[in-house]
Amino acid sequence: MARLMQWGFFVLLACSLILASSGVASLLGSTRGKDPGPDLVVETPLKSFGAVPRGREVFLSYSLSNRSDHPIRILGVTSLCTPQGCLGVGEQLPFEIPPRSQSQIKLKVQTGNQGNFRADVGLFSDCLGQKTVSLGAEGQVLDRLEY
Repeated sequence: MARLMQWGFFVLLACSLILASSGVASLLGSTRGKDPGPDLVVETPLKSFGAVPRGREVFLSYSLSNRSDHPIRILGVTSLCTPQGCLGVGEQLPFEIPPRSQSQIKLKVQTGNQGNFRADVGLFSDCLGQKTVSLGAEGQVLDRLEY
């Protein structure tokens, strides 16, 4: 009988320790299994340039945030053309965003034919698990400036 009571005590002690350690982990904010979110974030991925006459260049600035503890290199961007215009990079690449900081990138819209413009391009980086992010531009291309 004494031996059975010893085993019961040890089982009860083991269960108490397991429950206590899981409670402590949850109180300390264990992040196991939680997704911290992306390392490279575009604050406003779609920008509007409003209404501009055809044949004009428009530059749009996008804010990029590096939320990681290591630098992220921006390596390149795709370009896209529609009948209403082309969207591409407006500055020198590649460049680096330091850890836990922000940087800007400018895209250039070269307006073409009259009509509504909407285009997305991919921004390529060396960010692990997130090699591309999307940037977009929209607006209206006018035959001539209308007041």
